[in-house]
Amino acid sequence: MISVISFTLSLAFAYAFYIRYYKWHNLFNELGRCYNPDGSDQVYTTSGIIWALPFAFFLIVSVIYFVKLIFEFKFSNNYKQNNHLK
Repeated sequence: MISVISFTLSLAFAYAFYIRYYKWHNLFNELGRCYNPDGSDQVYTTSGIIWALPFAFFLIVSVIYFVKLIFEFKFSNNYKQNNHLK
């Protein structure tokens, strides 16, 4: 369950990274600022790390728990099968 929740959070932060930074990454000026074409907001080069770090964290957590779940399932099935044969 933790794997699913953390993967969902990683997707949410990936979407936020795309909307808030990556969409504008080729429009930055020499000061590291990007003004949205409609003039409503300003994006800084440092804002990318704000969204990328939680994305990476939650993705790593979800992968760790998913791998842990697979190993627990695999070894618990092998243990049950081996004890059943005795």
